[in-house]
Amino acid sequence: MMKHQPFEKWLFEQDALSGSEARSLQDHLASCERCAAYAEALRAVENRFHDAATLSPRAGFTQRWRARLARQRRIERQRATTSSVATLTAGLFVLLLVLGARLLPLLQLVAPQFIAWFENISAMLVHLNLAREILGTILESTITSIPLGYRIVIPFVLFTMFTLWFTSMYRLGILPFRRRL
Repeated sequence: MMKHQPFEKWLFEQDALSGSEARSLQDHLASCERCAAYAEALRAVENRFHDAATLSPRAGFTQRWRARLARQRRIERQRATTSSVATLTAGLFVLLLVLGARLLPLLQLVAPQFIAWFENISAMLVHLNLAREILGTILESTITSIPLGYRIVIPFVLFTMFTLWFTSMYRLGILPFRRRL
């Protein structure tokens, strides 16, 4: 039985063989049916590759590929941003815990003043809200008690008075100053 190993390997490396190796391979192929069939099958596969039609991508391939690449990059940026925010949040939380533990004795001294300040602010907000409700009720009842004709005329009169005031201020204040320049 003949050894086929170097010849089977040489079939794939025919371009790199030396002259003596190429002659040895041809002599072996002439005498060994198995290796000759192997070489013929290899040539048939190579011919199929050479004869195969070149396929073109479907229309719009480049645009789809660029869109997919942009989506992937956006997702990667979002993941990196989320990771950075999560890391920063965890670090801040740890920092607050450490600072809170260090400042706890100080906070116990300031807590009564802080509670009193918070109560005063809350009371002020309650009073402001009550004043807003009272003024809103007064304004609403006043507006609804004014006849419709006056509700139309009053804004027009106010606009006219503002226009006259603005024109007077312009003529008396700005215009003489511009003329001096």
